[in-house]
Amino acid sequence: MSIEAHAEIDALKAPARKRGDWFNKILAGFAAVLTLGMMLHISLNAVSRSFFDAPVHGTLEYTQFWYLPIVAFVGIVTAQRSKEHIEARLLFDHLPPRSQPFVQAGTDLLMLALAALIAFYSAEMAMDSQEIGRTAGVSGIVIWPATFVVPIAMTLFVICSAIDIYGDLRRACRKPDTRSTSPEEA
Repeated sequence: MSIEAHAEIDALKAPARKRGDWFNKILAGFAAVLTLGMMLHISLNAVSRSFFDAPVHGTLEYTQFWYLPIVAFVGIVTAQRSKEHIEARLLFDHLPPRSQPFVQAGTDLLMLALAALIAFYSAEMAMDSQEIGRTAGVSGIVIWPATFVVPIAMTLFVICSAIDIYGDLRRACRKPDTRSTSPEEA
């Protein structure tokens, strides 16, 4: 078994990250409550439409402009904090172990730059939406406050990415461990 395989097994056996777990739990709890609220809202709309021929006003708009963006962007931040994004490591695993943290930091830096651009431009759009008092078309449901979800979430994503880059670079700059990592000597 390779050194990298042992390191991955050890990482899986290690206890979960303690620092910031409370933040992940708050975000996940908020997303769960919001998802439950959305489910109840949609179910109430379906029952009301079917049995009373009177749908709940604005269900589509609330789902489209309030519930789903919040759940999606909270999920993006939570996945970044927990390092649970899907990775395709086809080339990465074939790189020398000493260069992997640098490559990881580089890809994280690219993602950070993209997220920062999204945060910046979506903040401009959110402020414009606030200025004009954006509503959901003819229904009149106010949606401009929900447009601030994207810049807030992407700013949190940028912060989490910056922390990850710092950690990757710290690991990359450490002196390599010259001791053997074979299971017989452990």
